[in-house]
Amino acid sequence: MLKPISTSDNTRPSDIASSSKDIRHAQTSLSSDIQRARNDSRELLTVTEESTATGISGGAMSKRPFDTIFCGISNEERKQVCGRLFGKQILAHIHENCQRNAAAIHEKALQRVTRECDVRSDNVALLKNMVAILQNARLTINFNASKVDFISLLKHQHYLNTYAIGSRPGDLPAYNVGRDVIETKAFELEKLTDTPYATYGNTGGFTPSFKPANRDFSPESRPVYAALDFLKGPNGGASSYGMSFFELNDNVKINCTFSPFDIYGHRFGLDSRKLSTYWHMENLISVCQSDFFGYNCFKSLVKMASGESVIPHPNYGKGYEGNYIEAHIHGEVCIFRDIKHVYISLQESPYPLVKMQEYVRTINEALNRNCIILY
Repeated sequence: MLKPISTSDNTRPSDIASSSKDIRHAQTSLSSDIQRARNDSRELLTVTEESTATGISGGAMSKRPFDTIFCGISNEERKQVCGRLFGKQILAHIHENCQRNAAAIHEKALQRVTRECDVRSDNVALLKNMVAILQNARLTINFNASKVDFISLLKHQHYLNTYAIGSRPGDLPAYNVGRDVIETKAFELEKLTDTPYATYGNTGGFTPSFKPANRDFSPESRPVYAALDFLKGPNGGASSYGMSFFELNDNVKINCTFSPFDIYGHRFGLDSRKLSTYWHMENLISVCQSDFFGYNCFKSLVKMASGESVIPHPNYGKGYEGNYIEAHIHGEVCIFRDIKHVYISLQESPYPLVKMQEYVRTINEALNRNCIILY
């Protein structure tokens, strides 16, 4: 079973960095994550059915599987684990939607390539190259370095979503209320209400202070937002959120769903059929934008797949619609395990250049790798 990641307060970054290599080797594929969520659900349902057959009361029936599965950890840790499992169920749900329509999705993408590209080209090979470009693109999380509390980030050792921190710097207090509505529709959470861990992914509405009304709600059940930076923009994939950015390890992409647009924007239209997973990039290709108001995602992909060089459009990663491919990470983002590089814009640095260079040198030496990059 899953075990919570914990480290002592006196753990040195170098110790965590060395152990992170072993953790990365233990990463499972998307299919394994999906199967784990299914197995956990079946185990819970099996124990529940056995309890019903033996006449155990409802309260004891609900406690028995959790006491068996999560023996020895606190209620808060238990809630975190259950939240992560619900996040995996979201990922599994979107994966199954895409897999069910995989043939139609592939055909739709191929028809678009054939319709909008040179008829003399090998469109099957071109589509294959476009998929490879997306799968091999870097995954980035943009931020404003002047607004990030790096001390708190290192203390928690995880990059947290807005439900865990309350709201992002500069956002309205009610931001998560709207975010919850969008995610409920986009990820079809209403179809997961009968799953064993559903209560940990349901906010239950919000209190007057904009906190989830459901005490069992786990922030870990909801995704961390990132961008699939296939154009390798100079400021990452979504510079509207800040010019500094994290570049994540490639294995994180298998824990993601992807949208061709910001799911908050009108182009996405709360249409879950536009979502894809790492294994279904054809869906992004079939519906991604191609106009003069954005960065022309489709034509940029075609040029790159044809071997041409592409300079990112000035609108790339900016604007209300985002103008980037949005990624939703359904799982933890561990600072010392999942982050490959940290690019900090000197324009946003809260410290003098000399002091910043000293900090960066010290941290890179402790990690024994060139992790933090100033630009």
